[in-house]
Amino acid sequence: MILKSYEIENNIKKTDQYKFILIYGENIGLKETLKKNISDLNKKAEIINLYQEDINKNKNIVIDEIKNTSLFSEEKLIIINQTNENIFNELEGILDGKEKIKIILIAELLDKKSKLRTTFEKKNNLAIIPCYNDNDVTLRKLIQNELGEFKNLNSNDVNMILNYSNLNRKTILNNIEKIKTFYENKIISDDNLETLLNSDRNELFENIRDAA
Repeated sequence: MILKSYEIENNIKKTDQYKFILIYGENIGLKETLKKNISDLNKKAEIINLYQEDINKNKNIVIDEIKNTSLFSEEKLIIINQTNENIFNELEGILDGKEKIKIILIAELLDKKSKLRTTFEKKNNLAIIPCYNDNDVTLRKLIQNELGEFKNLNSNDVNMILNYSNLNRKTILNNIEKIKTFYENKIISDDNLETLLNSDRNELFENIRDAA
């Protein structure tokens, strides 16, 4: 089942109904955001972070983690980072299982003929979220959504944030965190914004953050 990334960003609870979710694509910032939001949604679960390299070294590591029960939590979330087509053989036997576990796969670009990708696209009990590169429109919407409660936010401010972030989602999110920390009263001032966003003046922000 293909899920659109912007819909999941707006309502992360849509992922609740899926035990297996594949997040793939070239947009690193978006993938990190979705991964964090799903983890936050499952904060009561025991969270296990694995990498494809771990599985290459130990083919049974995923099965072992599924079988291992925790004394502290009845739920378990396994996140497999930097995964690729090789993971399919290790998961094929459990994709339709009834284990009380959620598995998130984080992958780079996958070919249309990828068995992993096509399996997740065709099966209704599996979810796949493509993460394509952002454009000017999607990034403006991201900024406006994140800073929607801030007063005095105008088109010049949005342009400034975009320019100082080089249209990179991860950098934009970092700059948004700076803004949220600096403007605690949620009133943006153009006089300080450029200085705050200027990468050459990061020492200023470090001092501000430490003081906060």
